[in-house]
Amino acid sequence: MRNRLFLLIVLILSHVLNTKAQDYVYSVTVGSSWAREVFPAQERAQRNELRVNPYYIEGAPQFTKTFLDYEYDYKRYNSYNDSIFFKMPQDDWVDLFKRRAVKYSQLYSKNNKNIAQLKDYFSDIYVPEAAYDSLYYWTRHLLFRNVNDIFFYEMLVDDILLPHYEETQDIEHLVLCYLCSGMAQFQISRMGDKDAEMRSELYFLKLMSMIEQFNSFKDPLNRYYLISAFVNLVILHAQSGNISLNESLNLVNNMKKMYERPETQEILRQDSLLNEYAKWSIDVFRFRGIFTYMSQGKNLPELRDQLYQLYCDVRNELGVDKPLKNRYYAKLNFDDLLVEAYMGNITWDKAFAQFRKLMAEEPDFSANSGAPQNKINYIYNLSESYFTILDNTTFSFEKKREYMNEYLSTLLDILSRYEHSKYPFEKGKIMSNIACNPTVLKYQTREEKEALMFRLIVLEQPVTYVHVSMVADISRAFAEEIIEKLPSFFVGVPGFSTEDDVRNKREELLSLVTKSALYHDLGKISMPTIITNSFRRLTNHEFNLIKMHPEKSRQFFAIDPSFKTYQDVALGHHKWYDGDGYPATFKHRKSPYFPLICLVSLADCMDAATENIGRNYHTPKSFETVMSEFNAYIGEQYHPDLLNLINDNPEIYQKLKTIVSDRRYDFYYEMYRRYMSEKTVAKKSTSKAKNKKS
Repeated sequence: MRNRLFLLIVLILSHVLNTKAQDYVYSVTVGSSWAREVFPAQERAQRNELRVNPYYIEGAPQFTKTFLDYEYDYKRYNSYNDSIFFKMPQDDWVDLFKRRAVKYSQLYSKNNKNIAQLKDYFSDIYVPEAAYDSLYYWTRHLLFRNVNDIFFYEMLVDDILLPHYEETQDIEHLVLCYLCSGMAQFQISRMGDKDAEMRSELYFLKLMSMIEQFNSFKDPLNRYYLISAFVNLVILHAQSGNISLNESLNLVNNMKKMYERPETQEILRQDSLLNEYAKWSIDVFRFRGIFTYMSQGKNLPELRDQLYQLYCDVRNELGVDKPLKNRYYAKLNFDDLLVEAYMGNITWDKAFAQFRKLMAEEPDFSANSGAPQNKINYIYNLSESYFTILDNTTFSFEKKREYMNEYLSTLLDILSRYEHSKYPFEKGKIMSNIACNPTVLKYQTREEKEALMFRLIVLEQPVTYVHVSMVADISRAFAEEIIEKLPSFFVGVPGFSTEDDVRNKREELLSLVTKSALYHDLGKISMPTIITNSFRRLTNHEFNLIKMHPEKSRQFFAIDPSFKTYQDVALGHHKWYDGDGYPATFKHRKSPYFPLICLVSLADCMDAATENIGRNYHTPKSFETVMSEFNAYIGEQYHPDLLNLINDNPEIYQKLKTIVSDRRYDFYYEMYRRYMSEKTVAKKSTSKAKNKKS
């Protein structure tokens, strides 16, 4: 059970704790479906222009090879991640992991070299304009091919392209740069960098300041980009509370006036796709404004009624029986039930009955082993609506609990059928909402919560789950020896005031050590792109964000008092014995859990340094090498009593060496089997629920 108590209640929890419980808004990305249709022709034209200007620049990096390699490596990286979950015997699976680690190391080294060459080249005093144009071209190429590496774009755009194009006042190139940076910073803000949210809004506003130049853009795609900035402001930033709904209404009115100008109308007449996008940009706020109002929990009847009327207007224009392919409208019948019940036009009970009737017609909600047919954003909004409508019905608590558990089982089955590498942000958003949504959790017993969290973490974060399990196993094994040979080490830990306490309450102490280790990295899970398998070196911004993960764990420990015991270890596991490390504000030597902090910190470093299958940013070291390096920092980074105990006791040395070498593959395969069994359990549970319903 130790692998189930844990981190699990939080690993997912931290992922999007800043997200409101009722967030009914789809994200709007840089590569809108409209712009994607226009992009290939524009890319061909620009590629021909680059060849003339010239395509190859003397002394410059090979842009074509660098970026095509990066695109290919990104896809190969995700392909290897997906292959982890192919069903196979242990020997084959372990062999796959070994080959995967070698490939990852190769990708990591190659991309670091190419990125370093790019940065060095653009750091020179003089760089020809053609080089900036090439970098711009290839950055846009990656964006439209769904290479979702937002910190890489931040480095290319914010550090190189934006400063140059702002200095030269190159409007044509600045448009995409502002849009790209706006979206990247918004996603980064979801990882805990609140300043990034303000930067995102600023970039979008800079782009919106170009509204008067809408008709004079030379690159037709720039009109799509400006409209995307507008939509992101009135949808994402309004929903996040950065701009008010009244400000959004003003922006909508300004865009409508611009669209109605004769010269704009002529451009829209010539570009039917742009005309469709322009109309949609107004309609999407009319349609989604009421959901933003609902998610903010406001009590402004006049504004509510105005937004509801806008919703009804666009709903009537779209028609009740008309097929709706656009992802913002495709589940309109579900949305109608939520809105009408919220407005008091139908009862919540009736809305729920009709909601379930519609769900019965959805292929994804039937027992099915195939890939889901719905885009994941549909599943997100359906889940939000389901939770809200069910919670507001007049059903008994037990009836609500039954419906909630049935839906959760079906939902996890659907999520397990998406490719593992697909939709990481969206899947994390859904699962984090399940993990921290009071509307969901109040219908769960403690045992059900633990089981639910276990399924969530195995489903979405299996490699991190293995890491913390390894750290827990190292910590526990070492603690067993410390209790026998140096019980004074733990004296002073709450509940263990004497050596006799340490010996007599051995199992209680080992449980505390194990759970503290399992919880130590939970803050990192809120950072989906900052993972140990990154196929390039972390940027400075990424590294600064990842250093926040001990502090970010606080938000979990505040949720349930029973987890307070483990907080100090999570806060202090990157602190050195002598007080160095991070976070600087946490004084770990004053903590009563200081011995546990030192123990878990050592175990964490030991696992990371010897890791030979899950990480690729370093060459795995032998246990002998690791111990030699640890001893070089005795009394500085590591507690001297711990290292001396290992050095003076060969049996402890060998015990720890075995865990980080031979037993590592067993740990990984155990995780793999659990993942596969959880998928099977989800399918069986779904089928059982469907049969019960029948």
